[in-house]
Amino acid sequence: MEVEHVMGAEAVLDRLEELLLRDEARHNLALGILSTARAQPSVYPELHGWVARAGSRVVAAAVRTPPHNLVLAQPVDERGLHALAGAIETELPGVVGGVPEVDTFAASFAERHPLEIRAAFDQRIYALHRLIPPDT
Repeated sequence: MEVEHVMGAEAVLDRLEELLLRDEARHNLALGILSTARAQPSVYPELHGWVARAGSRVVAAAVRTPPHNLVLAQPVDERGLHALAGAIETELPGVVGGVPEVDTFAASFAERHPLEIRAAFDQRIYALHRLIPPDT
C-alpha cells in the first residue's frame, strides 16, 4: 500500500474528494475544512493531506491543518489506516474521526510513537434523510 502526502487545498481535495463524498455527513468536517481552505487560503495557511492507495484506488485518507487534530476519513480498506499511521511522522495533538477507524488508527499510530491513547470526548453526527412535518 502506498501513501502520498500532499499539501494545499486544491491538491488535497483533488485526491480525497471522491472518498469524502461517499458519506458527506460523516466527512462534513474534512469537507468544510477543504472548502474553507480553497475559498480563503489564509484561514489555513498550512494544509496537509495523506492518501493511502491500493493500486490506483484511494482506500484511506486524512487531513490536517496544524496545530489542529488530524481528521480521518472512513476507509474503504482498514489496511489503509495502518499505512497512514506508518506514513505520518509528525507529532499529533489528537485524531478526529468515526468509530471504528479512529480507534484502529490510534492503536496503529501508538505502536510507532510513545504515547497513551485516551478518548477526550465522544461526538455524534446526524444526517436528515426525510422530513416529516408535525401535525398541526
